[in-house]
Amino acid sequence: LARTPSPVTRAVPGRAAARGRGGAQIPGGGAPDTSVPPSGSRGRAYTIVLPAGMELLNANDRDGHWARRKRVTAALREGAGWLARTGRVPALQRAHILAVYEPPDRRRRDPANLYPSFKACIDGLVDAGVLPDDDAAHLDGPDMRIGDVCRGGRLILCLTEVAAASETRDGAA
Repeated sequence: LARTPSPVTRAVPGRAAARGRGGAQIPGGGAPDTSVPPSGSRGRAYTIVLPAGMELLNANDRDGHWARRKRVTAALREGAGWLARTGRVPALQRAHILAVYEPPDRRRRDPANLYPSFKACIDGLVDAGVLPDDDAAHLDGPDMRIGDVCRGGRLILCLTEVAAASETRDGAA
């Protein structure tokens, strides 16, 4: 039997995003700062916590076999989409995504190297109908960060709804 991912939780300002697990931690401690939403924010925020221990893609894996990349991409994409659907994340016209990687240990890491993993998760959100597309008109980010240590390592996506590009140009937010 395949292990089912943990459920998505809704982020509430001032509370941990992932029930009882400390939420999405960023260096310096504490949860991501939701008290100051991104520019043009409408205030609705959702957090998708992928299960710990999932195999990830790294931009430095240049000699990785195509079949492995395809398998890992499909698992990340399907997992993020499934969590968004079961967590009832509504369709958003535009969103900012804070992508947090909670590593399994304290070694030094470059969060940008995990872009292929975050990209697969965002594609899963598009597949689930959370975002119409992952282009610049519908998505700000991902803003990639390294979080606190989590046994097995995991990815966390913090989505915040922002005003559509046409609304910010017109001045209505």
